[in-house]
Amino acid sequence: MPRKEPMTNKEYVACRGHRCPYCWLKEVVAYGRPIEIKCNYCHRRWRETFNLTGYETEEEPENQTDKVAVFVDKALFSTLLKEE
Repeated sequence: MPRKEPMTNKEYVACRGHRCPYCWLKEVVAYGRPIEIKCNYCHRRWRETFNLTGYETEEEPENQTDKVAVFVDKALFSTLLKEE
């Protein structure tokens, strides 16, 4: 059953955006960029906001540069063959 009071931002984050902040039901559909959301029950629309909190470093695979260099060399070689 829908609630009368809209959610606070804290409540919305706690349910991970899986409920409508206006009627509290799980009738939400997300689309587009920025992420726009619509409730299929109460037909309200809203946008989610995000904060940049940092970054994560990805590990470099071993020999990644060797693989890239070989790919570039093959592409260059292939181009040179076509020009002859």
